[in-house]
Amino acid sequence: MSTLLATLDGVDFASLEDAYGAAIDVPARLRRIAFGEEDDARSALFDLGAGIFHQGGYYPSAAPCVPFLIEITHGRGSTMTVGRNDA
Repeated sequence: MSTLLATLDGVDFASLEDAYGAAIDVPARLRRIAFGEEDDARSALFDLGAGIFHQGGYYPSAAPCVPFLIEITHGRGSTMTVGRNDA
């Protein structure tokens, strides 16, 4: 069984804000980034970024995401590439 994101449920994202209100979708997006197929993971990463960093400002839900994003990059390896010019 994977230990990737094992502590994710310990963060009360519902009490934190993103650009669209309570950050209740953040855990699902992080899981999609970690475990989803590449296209789904990429979409989730875009959605997460739009919520935690919006119009030049970071939202309170951004900082708790960082350790999980680091964990995901180590857990997934370098199998996914993300960039503005990805087709």
